[in-house]
Amino acid sequence: MPSKRIRQRIAKDAARLLYEGQEQELAEARLRAMRDSGFPERVTRRNIPPAREILDCVDALTLEREGENRPANQRETHLSALKLLWQLAPFDPRLVSADAGAGSCGATILLDVACGDYAGVRRFLDALGVAYVTEDPPSNAEQGYRFQGRTARQSQLTVQLTVHVTPIAGAAPARTGATADEFEAFVRRAYPDADLEALRNGDETWADPYVVFALLLQRLEGVKQKPEHHPEGDALYHSLQAFDLAREQFPYDEEFLQAALLHDVGKGIDPARHVESAVEALRGLISPRTEFLIRHHAAARRLRDGSLSGRLRDELISSPWRADLMALLEIDDAARRPGVAAPSASEAIDYLRSLAAW
Repeated sequence: MPSKRIRQRIAKDAARLLYEGQEQELAEARLRAMRDSGFPERVTRRNIPPAREILDCVDALTLEREGENRPANQRETHLSALKLLWQLAPFDPRLVSADAGAGSCGATILLDVACGDYAGVRRFLDALGVAYVTEDPPSNAEQGYRFQGRTARQSQLTVQLTVHVTPIAGAAPARTGATADEFEAFVRRAYPDADLEALRNGDETWADPYVVFALLLQRLEGVKQKPEHHPEGDALYHSLQAFDLAREQFPYDEEFLQAALLHDVGKGIDPARHVESAVEALRGLISPRTEFLIRHHAAARRLRDGSLSGRLRDELISSPWRADLMALLEIDDAARRPGVAAPSASEAIDYLRSLAAW
């Protein structure tokens, strides 16, 4: 059987297992479908279906079997799942499944997140307004800690999260499921009329931004950087130095101070694409000016040395925030001194809160 047909068969079988409730988690359904395929020895990395393909098959199977009688809240469940993926961005979330249920059963969303601090997830869920109960910690930490409860905003929606506690950034056990980008692509195909910008930027305040900031900074502790570029130490120490230098120069500029403190938070999520990860994690929580400074702080160095070209160069040169961007670059360069005093993360957050309260 050709590799493509093997992948399609596994995807459809995994979708059926999820749809019929024989399996609750996408990873387990995929593994069982691979074992039951009749030719497990021919299953290779090339023909293992990704999460997004299995989710597409689940949706197609639901439509095929239920037609117009499919659960009316399937769309709302998918949109709620996408919103949660966005809001949980600091924890690199994966969507395992989003089932609208039937009748009065309600909807269930299964998510997998990674965090260096078990209690940090609880604080974040409190800020989101998710009521939850916790299970006893597992004997094997790689099994993950589980939360389950109902959101305050949709009483029929049950959210279950498996939390993998990762003491070292980037050391999470292998996890499966759809990323926010993958599930967003699925939602756009399934519901082309859905206003995702309104969903992302709606009036609801789902989280206290300073709770998110604190969690993102926490993930920077112990994140190593190249010593030839960062002799000062880990990414958290660098960020706190940058904040302190920015506060000396611009003590009342909340947006600039946020950019200085948070410009490298993406290194605690995905060091290979830390700028993009930071912008994604902070979306909806910071101003356009702060986002601009964080998004372009790496490009600013190429602008200064003359190696930047094209439309991005023109955009940065013509931006009203160009001077701010270059000021941030100077602070970024200066915040690399070993052994100097720097505020704690909580002190930096408290200072920003005091500015916001004015």
